[in-house]
Amino acid sequence: MGRSKHHVYTFGCDKISEWKAAAKLILQTGHRPNFTGFIDGTPALHEIEKGIIAVGMVFNGDLAYDIENSPKATRYIKYIIPEGGGEIWVDNMAIPAHAPHPNLAYKFINFILNAKIGAELSNWNVYASPNAASRPYLAKILRSPLVEPTAAEWKRLYYMPALKGRKLKAFRAMWGDVREQ
Repeated sequence: MGRSKHHVYTFGCDKISEWKAAAKLILQTGHRPNFTGFIDGTPALHEIEKGIIAVGMVFNGDLAYDIENSPKATRYIKYIIPEGGGEIWVDNMAIPAHAPHPNLAYKFINFILNAKIGAELSNWNVYASPNAASRPYLAKILRSPLVEPTAAEWKRLYYMPALKGRKLKAFRAMWGDVREQ
């Protein structure tokens, strides 16, 4: 199988020149006769399940949930991480500097970080647990490559860079132009 004729954009990139090239490609895609529009995560997953669209960006936890609850609707769906990589997302819990009850917040965080409690939460929402101690208590699907990337997949995953100043302004302007089309 040959390489795509399109450039593979690497996630984690903070080069304005690459953003411009990506924005141009998105705008060109928007004018294709078989293009139906941009929708995110969960709606895209449902359109894939119904056969309305063939490809979409979906959240792996949403797909894992649907595989568990609607195996017939998801039997033909394959989840992949693009060749150029994908974004790592991380939930976090933070306590504001002037929180009225920081000790209560610490108790809550420690409660969620308990291995069994954290696994119970992950098993309920069918999203990965960042807590390695929760792993033995996780549902089978949460220990699959769909939710827990392989070592090779981890090499293609990136945290998005923090943007500020000129780069943030340029990114917002380009994304605004793309969304208006």
